[in-house]
Amino acid sequence: MFRKIYFSLFVVIALSLSFSCKGGGGGGGPKIKKTPAGFKMYTDTTNGFKIAHPADWKLTAFVSQGGCNISAPGGGFFVKTRKKRNNETISSRAKGLEALLKMWKEKLVMHTKKDTTLSGYDAKLYIYTMKSYREKSQYLIFTIAKDTYYELIYDGSAKAFEEIKSKIQTMVDTFHITK
Repeated sequence: MFRKIYFSLFVVIALSLSFSCKGGGGGGGPKIKKTPAGFKMYTDTTNGFKIAHPADWKLTAFVSQGGCNISAPGGGFFVKTRKKRNNETISSRAKGLEALLKMWKEKLVMHTKKDTTLSGYDAKLYIYTMKSYREKSQYLIFTIAKDTYYELIYDGSAKAFEEIKSKIQTMVDTFHITK
């Protein structure tokens, strides 16, 4: 029996809204001046965000449930929103994630854990590989803006992720909080 090592790539960027990357107060990040070539812009005015996605990927809006699903090769890309929980912060979410990662330490290889920026916000970045019963990648980004929690997730095969990661990054780069 072949022992397969399956791959799970989680990128978690915990965005802190207390400072922008230039040291000011939080905001929605830079405005998207032009939708990238081959992409379509989706705007959800109810949940307060915009995101560009590849024009050939099908978007299904779930406005009343707080987001949308974008069909991607080998998986899906999801935007989810919800009301912030009492006392929830980016730091508390990051600590919760790190506790979960410690529980998985036997199945996990951490590649990157660092402070970074995303769309003008301070951020934390986690990238790791997971041994699993199936080949799977996940790319997870979250932030809290005012009273709303925003989460962006790619969930799909590791092989597909490698082929489309530049498109996933473009989607993340175009994500903009509008309220």
